Amino acid sequence: MKPGQKQEACYRFLKPGMKLSLSLAEDEQVKGIPTSLIGFKPSEFIVLDVSDIEKETLEALGQNEIIVRGLTDSSFGHVVAFRSHFVALTDTPIHQLYVSPPEEFISKPIREHSRYKISVPCSVSFGDDVIEGIVRDFSVSGCGIYTTDEHEFIKGLPLRIECELNRFLPIGIQYEVVSVKKHEKGTLIGIRFTRHVVLSNALKMMLAEWSLKLVH
Repeated sequence: MKPGQKQEACYRFLKPGMKLSLSLAEDEQVKGIPTSLIGFKPSEFIVLDVSDIEKETLEALGQNEIIVRGLTDSSFGHVVAFRSHFVALTDTPIHQLYVSPPEEFISKPIREHSRYKISVPCSVSFGDDVIEGIVRDFSVSGCGIYTTDEHEFIKGLPLRIECELNRFLPIGIQYEVVSVKKHEKGTLIGIRFTRHVVLSNALKMMLAEWSLKLVH
């Protein structure tokens, strides 16, 4: 698909009222700012509701490249992301931010049994043994953790994992090692969840943030 065709195709995912988040491409301090889509004029502009965004944040959005992310509520079940730039800011009838048409538009299906590539720091422990690692992939049944730390974890071992994902997981969930493989300069530890994880909209949005960061 040619760039122009891909840009036009993105509008099928954008629906007035859908929840979006705004982040600055060059500023890690400004990310995940909630907003909603008011509407758009294809190939000209997109209008966002920024009534609840502070003045200082709006000023920052007006001076930097913006990354827009969102979760569709259609049968596609996609998360979307695109780069955009400030066009205008108005306060009639509400505070509205006009941004440029989507650039580098990306869509990814979020389905329950998919495995998502992410990069989330974590700590893994068994008894007094603690290592630092990165959650490299995630699914509702388990995850993969990469580490360069030395360890003696083996298949069947129950572990404790601490990371940003924990708040989305069921209370009382446990983690079991199902594989340990050499990978790059360290090891990749395959983890099985002992309880089914519900892929809530909040978790979908967070997976979108993490997985799309690997692209942008």
